[in-house]
Amino acid sequence: MTDRIALAFAKSLGLILSKVPFSFLEKATEFLACLLMSIPNSRRRLLISNLMHAFPKWEYKKVLSVARESSARMFEMGFFSLCYPYMSKDQLRHTVFYDDDTEAKLEELRKTGKPVLMLIPHTCLFETLATSPLFRPLGERTLGAIYRPNKNPLLDSWITKARRKVGIIPFSRKEGIIKARSHLKKGNWLAVLYDQNAGFRGEGSIFLDRICSLSPLPNLLSKNQDVVRVHAIAKRVGFFQSRLELKFINSPISQTTESAHQLLCDILNNCKLGFPEWLWSHGKWKINNMAHEVFLLQEKFQRLAFDPNYKRSSILIIRMPNWLGDIVMVLPLIRAVRKGRPDLWIRLLCKPSYVPFLKQISIANEILSLPESKGISYFKHIIQKFRSNKIDFMLVMTNSLRGDLEAFLIGANYRLGAELKGKRPLLNYKFMISDLITDRHQLSVWFSMLRKFCQYDPPQMKDFCYPFSSCNKDSKVLVVAPGSLNSPEKRLPTKQWAS
Repeated sequence: MTDRIALAFAKSLGLILSKVPFSFLEKATEFLACLLMSIPNSRRRLLISNLMHAFPKWEYKKVLSVARESSARMFEMGFFSLCYPYMSKDQLRHTVFYDDDTEAKLEELRKTGKPVLMLIPHTCLFETLATSPLFRPLGERTLGAIYRPNKNPLLDSWITKARRKVGIIPFSRKEGIIKARSHLKKGNWLAVLYDQNAGFRGEGSIFLDRICSLSPLPNLLSKNQDVVRVHAIAKRVGFFQSRLELKFINSPISQTTESAHQLLCDILNNCKLGFPEWLWSHGKWKINNMAHEVFLLQEKFQRLAFDPNYKRSSILIIRMPNWLGDIVMVLPLIRAVRKGRPDLWIRLLCKPSYVPFLKQISIANEILSLPESKGISYFKHIIQKFRSNKIDFMLVMTNSLRGDLEAFLIGANYRLGAELKGKRPLLNYKFMISDLITDRHQLSVWFSMLRKFCQYDPPQMKDFCYPFSSCNKDSKVLVVAPGSLNSPEKRLPTKQWAS
């Protein structure tokens, strides 16, 4: 019953919207975009975070402006998807414009008679290409498209019928890949959206300096003999109107997906506004960021080369302890995190007196000083200086409400820490210290917490705590091991140091 209601609502809404003047719909998209950006929600946060990571030099006002524009384009995409089944042939004919260069390339593709793989990025009007009568091989050959099926089977059936009505042969990602390859082998054209997050099954790569999962599907489809690979992008020129741009891909077949992403990367970087019609609000970089995998890269990313000076990287803030002994003990933990996640930009947040020491040992990308003010002005300073939608993870190494409140005010998406006694409601992911843990040394507890957030291959404390046996025995260096007088569990026994 719910599926039928959803289908009836989509059909009715599409019919109504198709009768409304496009000028009104355009204003409606702008209103909805402003509404989306004015109400805190996960989509808004993801959109702003993606833009701030991609363009770290932008001022926040510019980020918000482009985010509103991108949101409006997202609603425009939704409106077009609902409207086009009810649009006339004349209206559909005017949805895509072709310049002389593009028409010449299309004519060349038609004359070759070879199968053509169209790689299309997620721009707001990508679907205008499917509905345009001129974006076709013509003659006996046909245009197919691989799509992600809707969870509502009735709605999915309606969408499929609408695509068939405009001359598209749809192939489901779940069941139609073999048929799609057969479609290509017969010399037809096939359109694929290549820039979606491919999840755990995708290939590990870097896009705009952040790890992402690329779909292997374009590489697989390109293995058909004589396939011509073309990057096709619908650039918006007006409401429900786009201009087609084509570029041939001549790289090796195994690099088809990466080559298409490089072309897209060039477009995003070269646009002063970051090309807002691309769907910045989708989870392109939503990979290797779950709570159980924060501190260790998935195997497919471990082969990649990372620049420690990436300004676009995902950000981890570590709230350092308040006491020198604890500061020293947490250093092996930071080394383990750096080894497990070389792609992260690591910031340490600590008391001002520890900043020179931590900078000198070069253990993180940035060392930030906590404000020296007290009371309400302290937290006001925290918000003004550190709050950002760009903070992906925050590891709280203190056991205080103040540290938890700092993480909450800073706006970290993932706030992680250990819980020994009582509750820490401001942390959204916690490590519960079990009574079964026999070794309650602080460093052992911390590494146990780190292992909880490393699903694949937990780091071992012994690999990051350098023993005296590895030092030069002839060295004249004196090692001082700060401890804690009031908490014996925070220091190693004297006999162990002596040995």
